[in-house]
Amino acid sequence: VPATNIICTGDVVAYCAQAQETIDLIRDWGIHVVQGNCEDSLANDKEDCGCGFDEESVCDIASKQWFAFARKAVNKESKNWMSTLPTSISFSYNHTAMHVIHGGLEQQNQFIFASSSTKEKQKQLETAHANVMIGGHCGIPFGQQLDANHYWLNAGVIGMPANDGEASTWYMTLSKSASHIE
Repeated sequence: VPATNIICTGDVVAYCAQAQETIDLIRDWGIHVVQGNCEDSLANDKEDCGCGFDEESVCDIASKQWFAFARKAVNKESKNWMSTLPTSISFSYNHTAMHVIHGGLEQQNQFIFASSSTKEKQKQLETAHANVMIGGHCGIPFGQQLDANHYWLNAGVIGMPANDGEASTWYMTLSKSASHIE
């Protein structure tokens, strides 16, 4: 897949042991990246990753550790790059309006799961003027048809498991056929 056809839904260095090296690799690769809450937090020198985890949850405790490491490991040039990343990317694929975000349209760290409100997902699709929304943040991969023409897709997280008891990580590919996207 050519780099120009790849989109990362953000949080490039989340839970990453080689934060700067990962950023360098992503930048050298030349793929598109949507700004996630981690990029926003690092670029703006915030005190935490902004993931929105419940206080003192396992994820909150773990994120404090990796984020403190990343704040020190990521250089100023990379933080500046993170500040320039778009919060969304829109494109047309096989005559279908696609919109890529990190979490939610209005809240970068919004957790949207398959079980989240269909009404909320449809509202965000309407706001984005899209037929398909592709997100990340929640980390759990899913594809959901909301009605005849609207879909919400979550690519999962390529760098860590989906908290489903498996060690597999996730990514998503889109392919077009004569009449639809697979």
